[in-house]
Amino acid sequence: MEHNFEYRQKARQVRLEERRRAAFRRRVRLLTTVCTFTFLFISIISANAIIANAGDGYEKHYVKMYTSVVVEHGDTVWDIATEYAVPGYTTVTEVMEEVKFINGLDDAYSIQTGSLLIIPYYAEN
Repeated sequence: MEHNFEYRQKARQVRLEERRRAAFRRRVRLLTTVCTFTFLFISIISANAIIANAGDGYEKHYVKMYTSVVVEHGDTVWDIATEYAVPGYTTVTEVMEEVKFINGLDDAYSIQTGSLLIIPYYAEN
């Protein structure tokens, strides 16, 4: 009878030890998972901050401004637009279309020598 009691006592200790080890392994897995996700989160945030600040100090900032130009003999809207197409505009055609719109021109060829045109352009801030 005493042998049976010792056997049950030993089996109970073995089961208890197995539960402790299993609980320890679960805690280690949970801690590893939390650390991994924390590391990934911090890495992503840091990468975004680095990318966002990569151009600081090197980027030029432009402000849209307007000027007036007196049309001289032989000038075309294309020539004037080419002169003012700076960063901020993607193409000369974009500048030309805006000049036509601002000045109420039907087409690019309807300018007269001596006319005053309002020209948009971007200047470095």
